[in-house]
Amino acid sequence: MNPKSQRRFRDIAISIATLPLGLAIGWALVVWMEQPSTEGKKAGSTQVGNTVNEPEVPETVQSTSEPEEGQASEVGDDSDTSVDAVAASVSDVGDSPLEDVAPELAAEGTQEVVVTDEVPDEATGGKGEVEDRVPDAEQVPVEEIDICDEIFKKTMKESISLKTREGATKSGFTVEFDGITSEWSLMTASTLPGDLFTVNVIENLDTERFQFEADKGKLIESDGDSATWKAPQKPGICCLKIKQVDSENMMCIHLAVMQPWDGDSEYVNGYRIGKYQDEPFRGNPRYKKPRGFIEVTEENVDSWLSPHLQLSQFVCKQEADFPKYMLVDTRLLLKLENLIEELEASGRDASNLYISSGYRTPAYNYAIGNKTSYSRHLYGDAADLFVDANRDGKIDDLDFSGSVDDADAEFIQRAVEEVSAGTRYLMGGLGFYSVKNYRNPFIHVDTRGYPARWNK
Repeated sequence: MNPKSQRRFRDIAISIATLPLGLAIGWALVVWMEQPSTEGKKAGSTQVGNTVNEPEVPETVQSTSEPEEGQASEVGDDSDTSVDAVAASVSDVGDSPLEDVAPELAAEGTQEVVVTDEVPDEATGGKGEVEDRVPDAEQVPVEEIDICDEIFKKTMKESISLKTREGATKSGFTVEFDGITSEWSLMTASTLPGDLFTVNVIENLDTERFQFEADKGKLIESDGDSATWKAPQKPGICCLKIKQVDSENMMCIHLAVMQPWDGDSEYVNGYRIGKYQDEPFRGNPRYKKPRGFIEVTEENVDSWLSPHLQLSQFVCKQEADFPKYMLVDTRLLLKLENLIEELEASGRDASNLYISSGYRTPAYNYAIGNKTSYSRHLYGDAADLFVDANRDGKIDDLDFSGSVDDADAEFIQRAVEEVSAGTRYLMGGLGFYSVKNYRNPFIHVDTRGYPARWNK
C-alpha cells in the first residue's frame, strides 16, 4: 500500500472511532470512492500505485501537443533505440520545454523573451570523455593562416596556424554569406553538391581588391570583392581562401559539402539518423528537415571549424563506426567564437570551451530519454558547454572566488547575453543548469532565432 493510501485508512479509522457507527461507515465509503480511479485518466498522466500525477505545464508558456523532454537517464527498449543499444551518456541533457514553444515569435518579429523555471529534472549533463570533447592543449593558434586546404587536414595533436600577424583571430575584413557576417579568420558553412555559394566582402574596401581561391569545386564568378563558388558533386570539405591584395589579411571559409538526404530514410550510409518531424514546428523554417549531413571520417574528425572549435566537439555520441553524419550551424560557431572573445576581454582564459553535447541524431536523442521531437540539438545549432581552459573536465573558477560553483556558470550566462544582444540570427535559447552530484554546472546555448531563458 502506498503512503497516500495509508494516510487515507488512518483518517478513516480515526473517524470510525469517533462517529456513530452508521455515519462513520457511510463517510468512509465516500472517502474511499473519492480516491483517483485507474480509468479515465487524462492523456499524458502517469500513475504510481493509486496516485495519478498530472503532467506539469509551465505557467509562462502555452501547453503544446509535443511532450516535454523528460528524464535522460534511461534508454528505451531495443525496438525503439536501434543505435546498437546506445547508453545514456552522462554529458547529454534535454534542453527545456521551451524547445517546443513560441517559435512563431521569430516569424512575428518580436524579441519577447520567454522565461520559465519549470524544466524537467535531468539526470545527465556536464561531464564527459575529456579526450573526446576538448581540443588538444596545443590548440591555441599562434601564427598566420597560410595554406587553407592544409588546415582542415591537421589533427588536434598538431599546433596549427590560425592567427593573424597581430595575434588576433580576425581576418582584417568582414564578409557576408547566407545572410550572416563574419570577420573570423576561419569559419565553416555547409552546402550541398552542385549548389552555389556566394560571398561578399562588405568592410575594409579601401582597395576593393581581393583574391579568391578554391581548392575544390569551381569559382564561376569573381569581381574583386565578391565571388560565387559551385560545390563539387562529391561530399567532403573544401576551402575557399580570400586574401586582400597588398596585405597580409586573409580569411579561410571551410565549405562542408554535405551528403544529401531524402528526409525519410532512417540511415545514411549505414549510420542511424532516426526520424525528423515531417512538418516544421508551427511553421517555423528553423525546424525544417535537414537537406543533408556533414560526413565525418577518421581523417577529418579532428578538423577545425573556426579558430577555437573542432569538428570532434560536436559529433553525436552514439556508438557507430565511421563515417558518421552530423550538422553544425554557422550561427552557432559565430556565437561561440563571440562568447570566447567576450570572456577573454574580461580577463578570463576561455581558449577552450568544453562541449558536453553538440549535435544529436533524433535516434540518439530519443535513446537518452528526451521526448521532444524539436530539440535544437537535432538541427545542429545547440551546445551544452562550460569553460575548461585547464582541461580537467570541470568548469573553471571564472569569478575568482577560489571555488567552483554555480556562480562560474552564471558568469558564462551573462557573457552569452552580451554577445546575443542586437544580432537577430544569434538570438536563441539560454539555459542555466546548476551543479548536481552527477554534473558540473553548465550552460545551454542555441540560435533558434528568438530568445528563450530557463534555469534548472
